[in-house]
Amino acid sequence: MAVYRPLTEVRFSKEMRIASGATIDGEGFALVTTLSGGVQGVAKSGGSSGEIFAGFSFTQTSAANFLVNTEVKVEQFVIPAGGAITLSRTPTSSTTSVYDITDGGAISGGNLAVSGNVATITAASTRGATGNTVRVTYRYALTVAEFKLKYGDVTPGGYAGHQLGTVGVAQNGKIFTNCFDTTIDWSAVTTIKTGAGGLLTNTGSGATVNGYVTDVPSVDYPFLGLQFAAAGA
Repeated sequence: MAVYRPLTEVRFSKEMRIASGATIDGEGFALVTTLSGGVQGVAKSGGSSGEIFAGFSFTQTSAANFLVNTEVKVEQFVIPAGGAITLSRTPTSSTTSVYDITDGGAISGGNLAVSGNVATITAASTRGATGNTVRVTYRYALTVAEFKLKYGDVTPGGYAGHQLGTVGVAQNGKIFTNCFDTTIDWSAVTTIKTGAGGLLTNTGSGATVNGYVTDVPSVDYPFLGLQFAAAGA
């Protein structure tokens, strides 16, 4: 998981203790604060009731600190006759969403079927009709070679925070992260929640993030842009 730094504007961040038993293996994850044995720490959100949003993992170094194993892809197509669209990559299970730009709405799950790297859209009235332009968002597996080409080699010896038991946490500002639920139409989201595995979502029992969507994932920038402020920041 990653943060797109050229568009990210962090106003306040600090190093925080990683909660006992927790693993933080990427940037851009939604973190929550925990208290165990009187010691405060942070961990990836779990989408559970009672969570307190602490910010996003943000290590602020020039080298790659974590081996990223998935990426978000956004592609744009004109729906062909028959509705079958061939994607450039194979989506991981249950991560694909389609937004009909022409009609101005999301394609529902009942009108979308994904098999391998082919997404088949069934028209529902004008939405999903042949000739409409659609935006497809999904997550796919990133190979080690692709990771190195895009991010470079991982920091020799690994991220120093793993030795110290700490991680950088962005607590206030604007962030572009790919740690979000790709099945959601983020253009219609008004409430942002912490979800399972440190991913952002819009429903469930997790903490409500004090913030709002500034940029939806696009072909050029497959990251979710958020203006946010964590508790106490």
